[in-house]
Amino acid sequence: MNLVHFLSGSASGAGLLGGLIGVIGATSANVNDVKDGSISKTDAGIAIGKEGVSVGVATAVSAAAAGAVGSSLALTVGTAFAVGVGAKYVWDYGVEKLEDQFLEKDELDKELLETELEVAAENTAVTE
Repeated sequence: MNLVHFLSGSASGAGLLGGLIGVIGATSANVNDVKDGSISKTDAGIAIGKEGVSVGVATAVSAAAAGAVGSSLALTVGTAFAVGVGAKYVWDYGVEKLEDQFLEKDELDKELLETELEVAAENTAVTE
C-alpha cells in the first residue's frame, strides 16, 4: 500500500497529507524571501508551521464532512470545498486573534516595565 492510499483512508490521514501539502506550499513560498533577506529563517519557519497545521486541520475537517455526505460526486466535492474553506478561514482567524492578544500583552508588559524603571530611577534620584 502506498503512502497516499494509506493517508487518504481516514479523515486524520487526509489531514496529515493536507498538512504535508501545506508545509510544501509554504516552504516554496518562503524560500526566496529568506534568500533575499526580507524574512528571517525563524519567521519563515513559524509561517511554514502555521500553514501546515491550518491546511492539515482544514483538510481533515473537509474529509470528514465529505465522508459524512457521501452521496453524489458533485455534492461531496462541493461539501468538501465549502467546509474546507470555512475551516481554514475560521482557524486562521482564530490564530490571528490569539497572536494579536499575545502581541498586545507583550506591548503592555513593555510599557509597564518602562514605567517601573522610570519610577525606580526617579526614586533613586530623590534619595541621592
